[in-house]
Amino acid sequence: MRLLPGDGELSLRKILAVMPEGIPVSVEAPVLPLRRDHSPIEFARLARRAVEAVLSAASASPESRACL
Repeated sequence: MRLLPGDGELSLRKILAVMPEGIPVSVEAPVLPLRRDHSPIEFARLARRAVEAVLSAASASPESRACL
């Protein structure tokens, strides 16, 4: 099953922490249970909050500071 960023097993925070700052990021998360239970706008807001949380964690991680 697909999940929102940060909810799965893949450590997106670690991956993003070592990538160059400012690169475009997009979300592909066809989370069917959430899509059934929320309007498209509500689902987009949930996805945005999930991405913002992962990006924030990545920018604050030791891995990102090690790359500077």
